[in-house]
Amino acid sequence: MVTTSTLSAFFNLPFAIFEEELAQYLAVPDTRQVLDSIDRGGDTDNLVLEINGSKHAWNITLSEVNQCVLQAVLGHGADTALPPPDLLKAATANIMKFIGLLKKYSSGKAKQGYYLAGVEALVARDQAWLEILPKVLHFLYERDILEDSSILPWMEEQGQDAQVKAAIRAKCKNFTAWLEEDDSEGESEED
Repeated sequence: MVTTSTLSAFFNLPFAIFEEELAQYLAVPDTRQVLDSIDRGGDTDNLVLEINGSKHAWNITLSEVNQCVLQAVLGHGADTALPPPDLLKAATANIMKFIGLLKKYSSGKAKQGYYLAGVEALVARDQAWLEILPKVLHFLYERDILEDSSILPWMEEQGQDAQVKAAIRAKCKNFTAWLEEDDSEGESEED
């Protein structure tokens, strides 16, 4: 049974701003029920059902759900005060731990766009994420969670905060160039 606390429990992140936004969307008490279930090897399909049920119960958009899922996965137990290599290690470990969940919510360009908007919001909240962003995006790309057909157009979009988006573009310049090169090589091989 879906309870009102399951979605907020899943999105229990260490930064207060995100918790405040979720409380606004969900208006439910905070518990750790769902994260504990995942930690014990909970079934991804059941978790998706709980999240989707809560999405409908609390009338939040798919965009908000996808952004929250990605932010929750990256931020679960990650301390942004750590040096960048340690933060990256925590983020990539979380991605691998929750890869089934991430893949469930990343099918299609629109859903991947929501993930990328979530990444942008994460960077806007805490600049520590900017330092590891190219490697996180590459990790998500290599695991077929994000595609170049979503990442490249997103890099060109305006963004919510022009300064944040400019910083993201600058930091991810080499990764973006690599994606463009990889994309053009793939097209020439198909010809």
